[in-house]
Amino acid sequence: MKHPLPFLLLNLLSLSYLQATHCNEQEIPIIVTVITADFGSDTFWELTNDNSGEQYGTSGFFLQDNKTYIDTVCVPNNSHLTFRVTCCINNMGSYKVEMLGVTIAEQGNFQFNNEIHFIAAALPELDAELSSVDLPNHLLQGPQVIAGKITNLGSTVIEAFDLNWEVDDQIFTQHIEGLQLQPFETYLFEHEQKWQASKGLNQVTVFLTHINGREDDNLLNNNLLRNVNVVATLSERTVLYESFSNASCSICAVADPIFVSTVLNNPGIAAISYHVNYPGFDPMYEENPTDVDTRLQYHEVFGVPYSVIEGGLLEDATQFILSAHVNAFRANDALINLAIIERMVEGIEGELDKIVLDVYVTPTVDIASTNLRLQTVIVEREVLYEFAPGSNGLTDFYYVMRKMLPNENGTPLSNLQINETQHFSFEYEVADYIKNRETLRSVVFVEDTDSKTILQTLRSANMLGENKAANLQKLGANFGYLTAALQHNRCATDAQGRIDIQLFGETENVTLLWSNGETGTTVSNLETGVYELQIIAANGSINEYEFEIFAPEGFEIEVNTTPEVDAQTNGSAGIELMGGQVPFVFEWNTGETTPYIEGKTAGVYTVNVTDAFGCQQTVEIVVDAVTAIEDLQKFDFRMFPNPAIEQLQTVYDLSADGLLQWYDLQGKEVGRWLLKKENQYLRLDIAHFPKGMYLYRLSSEGELMENGKWIFE
Repeated sequence: MKHPLPFLLLNLLSLSYLQATHCNEQEIPIIVTVITADFGSDTFWELTNDNSGEQYGTSGFFLQDNKTYIDTVCVPNNSHLTFRVTCCINNMGSYKVEMLGVTIAEQGNFQFNNEIHFIAAALPELDAELSSVDLPNHLLQGPQVIAGKITNLGSTVIEAFDLNWEVDDQIFTQHIEGLQLQPFETYLFEHEQKWQASKGLNQVTVFLTHINGREDDNLLNNNLLRNVNVVATLSERTVLYESFSNASCSICAVADPIFVSTVLNNPGIAAISYHVNYPGFDPMYEENPTDVDTRLQYHEVFGVPYSVIEGGLLEDATQFILSAHVNAFRANDALINLAIIERMVEGIEGELDKIVLDVYVTPTVDIASTNLRLQTVIVEREVLYEFAPGSNGLTDFYYVMRKMLPNENGTPLSNLQINETQHFSFEYEVADYIKNRETLRSVVFVEDTDSKTILQTLRSANMLGENKAANLQKLGANFGYLTAALQHNRCATDAQGRIDIQLFGETENVTLLWSNGETGTTVSNLETGVYELQIIAANGSINEYEFEIFAPEGFEIEVNTTPEVDAQTNGSAGIELMGGQVPFVFEWNTGETTPYIEGKTAGVYTVNVTDAFGCQQTVEIVVDAVTAIEDLQKFDFRMFPNPAIEQLQTVYDLSADGLLQWYDLQGKEVGRWLLKKENQYLRLDIAHFPKGMYLYRLSSEGELMENGKWIFE
């Protein structure tokens, strides 16, 4: 991992010092001290010229274990340099870089690539550098701290300075004194005056003045300008950790447990492990080679083990990712909020279980990129073998990628507009090679295929098919900020939604008012829809927010009846379904279980319909009563024979065109025919229908004319 430092201006010492280090007057000595760990071969360093790439010094590749190495490298005066060092897999080892008696960088117990940039030149007497300002490109509206870092690049101790920041022609100044900031030391600051950030693009300038009561010798590094897009809503980031491994890779036997430990100890990680086809056999690759090969090519991985964090912001061959790295990535709130609702259909008649995943993508800002892609991934959290499937001896594997939906290429995203939700639905049939379906989980993420950066990730915590998950939302307020955790509905008719609010900042005497009349930080038993929240601060100012509870589209019910005529118990009632997931279960208050009931007296009938997702709707149907046959609409319709074998004949006399529809006993339409009024006859070919009982419905001009049953033998 790179840790860039500000360019350092280094003082030239006496000629005697140069001679002592065997460098000439046009060169500057750099002393590199490295202490290796238990694996000296893991340690490597080099010193190169930034412009030409010329290598001035290197450790080589064959350092011994637990040994101290001290090397002196002579470099040209005023050269721009980069020092790179790699060490150590077991959390030991250290390095130090000195120039002309001054330590410019050192670190102990490091494990990754470090990179330091500096310049050899004379130090000015007084030089305070404004090294950084901790303002991201996007942040929440409301009070924000102006913070950053100052570095002493001069030869004089810095004791005091004025810290200033400016927005919209307003300047705020804080005098800081009582310091003893030595050369090359840094000072972390937080300005006492917070910035009340307002929505939109803001230009923030931070600058230093009156260094030790006078003007700085180097005015070029005393100010920094930041263009900040202030938004109303952000989303807490989940870090995507993609691991590449193989069951016959010997070093993977060491790296994989490290990967698992990192994930378990960092709840902010979503993990995916791709099992590749080298260096040896791996059954988890053979079970889905296409998806693995596509991801290998995308990330240009040529050896395992290998880790890719957040699409490539951190890449490493040791699988050793520290919590500090994860926390650093999570600190950058995301510009997209993801939600997922999963529903399971149990297999019938030898079919596989099926999971339907509804994914919702809601950007918190306009995103212009045309190269975004939604990836929906099924992982098996635990894949446990009785015997090692490969040659490295491991029997337990974790977070194994099983399927990418709808395929290895994901789903293109375009035209992402602020607060406009895009909805995608995917189906996954649980493969027969899954070891334990109770450990299946989903991971969804949005990536930029040009830069390979990850915009946001969401992982499910529960068994696949049982999740209603969403990223934690962050919303700005004039008193501080708030977070919102949403739980969505699995069915369109559910009322199980929930919103939990947490307030941060100056929250004393803050009042919350919801559009449904509730007060307080939690509202529950919510139907699908939009809920408004007003937060009234102690000073009377009002912050307003909207939250949407999602649910996948449900099924619609269309009711049809025929009346009871002359009190002959000849009325009927039935329903037609649109949408939902077959098979359906019908429960009438009469005890019948078909979508159509007949031979009924006039009255109110109730039917409860449940689809394969467990979503329910209940409707009441009124069967009317008429006293004479003349009260019915005049028409003639005959269909024969009943039972039918291969064909049906229909003879009819209608005042307008009619529509004849056939349904199976689950309410699914299996056929429809147009009855042209002028023809008065139609032959129906039903030879391809499965044998059994069917329901029919005749309508004309949107009105039900007749319905009934028919048997096909």
